[in-house]
Amino acid sequence: MWQNFLAKESVATYVGAAILLVICLFVGAATFAGVEINQVLSSAFLLVLGYFFGQSTGKKQVE
Repeated sequence: MWQNFLAKESVATYVGAAILLVICLFVGAATFAGVEINQVLSSAFLLVLGYFFGQSTGKKQVE
């Protein structure tokens, strides 16, 4: 079952989505708590976010 799923879907997409969600929660919590966000954390958030936007623009749209 897992081999079938992993053959169809990109594992990097799911791992990246999980990382993006965790970083987003930390950045949001730090913003509301008034804590300064570490530059490395902010850069990692933007890097993963850029990966998803770059991946979505590379796909052809089906009409």
